[in-house]
Amino acid sequence: MVTYKKIKQRVYEILCKGDEGDKASRIVDWTIVLLVLLTAATVILESFPDIAQRYSGIFHGLEVIIITTFTIEYLLRVWTADLLYPEEKYPRLKYVTSFMAMIDLMAVLPFWLPFISADLRALHLLRIFHLLQLLSVFKLGRYFEAFEMILRVIRKTKAQLVMYLFILCFLVVFSAILLYTEENPKQPEIHPNVIASLSWTLAVLTTDGSSLVQPVTGWGKLIGSILSVAGVFSIAIPSGILAAGFMTETARNREAGEDDQTLETEIKALREKLDLAIRERDDLQTRVEDYRIINASQMQIIQSLSRQSGLVPNATDHEEQNERME
Repeated sequence: MVTYKKIKQRVYEILCKGDEGDKASRIVDWTIVLLVLLTAATVILESFPDIAQRYSGIFHGLEVIIITTFTIEYLLRVWTADLLYPEEKYPRLKYVTSFMAMIDLMAVLPFWLPFISADLRALHLLRIFHLLQLLSVFKLGRYFEAFEMILRVIRKTKAQLVMYLFILCFLVVFSAILLYTEENPKQPEIHPNVIASLSWTLAVLTTDGSSLVQPVTGWGKLIGSILSVAGVFSIAIPSGILAAGFMTETARNREAGEDDQTLETEIKALREKLDLAIRERDDLQTRVEDYRIINASQMQIIQSLSRQSGLVPNATDHEEQNERME
C-alpha cells in the first residue's frame, strides 16, 4: 500500500530537476519551461490592442491554466520543503523566504489578488501587477545549469561586487554634490538641485554624455571628464570580477567532472573484478561438483570390485549365513 511518506517523497523527486531516467520528472520540468515561455509570449501579444481584443478569451483561458499550474507547483514545493531542508527547524519558512520561492509567489500573485481585494482594479494597478507574471521567467533557473552557475558566481563574488557598488555610489553622490555646488550658480535650470545633478552624473557615467548640456565651470568640466573615464571602469571592474569568478567555477566544475570520471572508472574496474570473482566461484563450484560425482563413481567401482573378489560380502551372502545360524 502506498503510504503518505512515499507519495510525498515521490512528489519531491518529481519537482526536483529530473534525472535522465525519471520520465515523470523530466515531463514536469519541460512542462514548466514551456508554460513559462508561453507566459512571456502572451504578455507580449497582449500589448497589441487588436490582438488582445480579438483573442481575449484565449488569453484568459491560457492565463487560468498557467497560473493554476504554477500555484499547484508552488503549494507542492511548500509541502515538500521539509525534504529539501531536512536539517532546518522551520523548513517551510526557509523555503518561502528563498529567492526562487518569492519569484514563484510573485508570478501567481497578480492573478489571485483581485479575488481578495477589488481596490486593485479601482486603482488601475492590475495591469502593473500583471507584468509581474514575467518574473516566472526566473523559474527557468531551476532547469538550466548555466543559470545556476551564474547565481553561484554572483554569490561567491558578492563581497567584491558590494564593495565596488559602494565605491561607485560614493563617487556618484560626491560628484553630484560637487557639480551642483559649482554649476548651480551658472546653470540653475540644468542643476536646480542635487537630485538633478545626480541624474546628470548617472547619464554621463553610463553614456558618452554628448547629448547632455555640458558644464561651463572648470570644476564641472573636470568632474564630467572624470565621470566619463569612470564610466569605462564601471563596466570593466565588475566584468573582471565576474570573469574571474566564472574561470574559478569552470575550473572547479572541470575538476569535479574529472573526479567523477575517475570514480566511474574505479567503479567500472571494481565491477569487472567482481564479475571475474563470481565467474571463478562458479567454476570452482562446478569443479567441486564434478569431483564429487567422480569420487562417488570411483567408490561404486571399488565396492563392486571388492564384492566380486569376495573381500566384501554382498547382501545375499549375509542372508544365507543368517539362515545357517538359525
